[in-house]
Amino acid sequence: MQFEWFNTLTESLSESLKQFYYSLPFVHIEQFPGWGTKGEYGEPLSYCVATDDGKLKGYVVVREFKRIEARIFHGPLCKDVDETIEIILEVVRYYKSKNYLSLQVLLGMNVGTEATYLQYTLFKKHRFSWRFDKFNKGTLLLKLSDKTEEGLLKTFSENHRRAIKKSLANNLVCKILQGPGEIDEFVGGYCEMLDRRRMNSSFEKCRRKISSIYGWLKTEKNGFFMGVFENEKIVGGVLILFRGEMAEYYCGFSLPDERKLPINHVTFYEAMKLAKKAGVPYFDFGGYFFLADEDDQIFDINKFKKGFHGEYFFYPPIMYFDLKPMGTSVIRFLKKTREKILHR
Repeated sequence: MQFEWFNTLTESLSESLKQFYYSLPFVHIEQFPGWGTKGEYGEPLSYCVATDDGKLKGYVVVREFKRIEARIFHGPLCKDVDETIEIILEVVRYYKSKNYLSLQVLLGMNVGTEATYLQYTLFKKHRFSWRFDKFNKGTLLLKLSDKTEEGLLKTFSENHRRAIKKSLANNLVCKILQGPGEIDEFVGGYCEMLDRRRMNSSFEKCRRKISSIYGWLKTEKNGFFMGVFENEKIVGGVLILFRGEMAEYYCGFSLPDERKLPINHVTFYEAMKLAKKAGVPYFDFGGYFFLADEDDQIFDINKFKKGFHGEYFFYPPIMYFDLKPMGTSVIRFLKKTREKILHR
């Protein structure tokens, strides 16, 4: 295979990568060409494109942090596992030549024979380490294609079914959000939720990111913003993205002062119904963090998601490549030092 590296994509190359992306059944939005420009960190991106006799064989989007650490989220995208290995080795070579300290790779496939073969083969060619930590994740997948809307509801836990009926009895209305005004309402509610959770949020920063995603959805038509309204006031909402055979819950909120209403239950249910009507076979709950402690808020979020009775989906542990001697150790030390400073 031949490899080419790009910092920006021409219109024709971007279109070729999009067509390849859409040809795969299991992909992630982080690997969509140009999606990284909608991220919240503002880190530079590089694209490695693999061809063979002029035919596109795969590609990967790599994020670059502080010119010392490169990260791959849910990639590379290939149709052959051996080609995936070759692309990762090329990424290792490239960032070694640029004097980066570390490369972090989270594969986009599930654990199993193919992922194990990839890791064993890759390990023989370039050693890496892995460990269980908060960055490793799985998710829950719920199959939509083999259920009617009524059958879908019956698969939920009794508490979830009761909550959805209560929401409908209280005349909560779910609808697709249209136009900048309604998107700003979504941003306002989302920021309010983050503030209540004592998470850093900026309305303008959130608005820029969400507005950018809204513009992307208008072009690509691969998902939707849904709002939940009580007497014409937005009290909750979700952003659902379509990717391959999945409809993924990307983010959402419910107003803290409206907790008496089971907003999230009916929002997820209505989002699943829309995804099913769009012909998407699976609903992805956007992550399930198995290492969350019982006193962590994420533990309660996990419990809520599990009530829809989706099936566990495990990603392989993140692979950490030392590109320079002790590179990953230096990265860990800098991160721990930064965390200590921020929490003083």
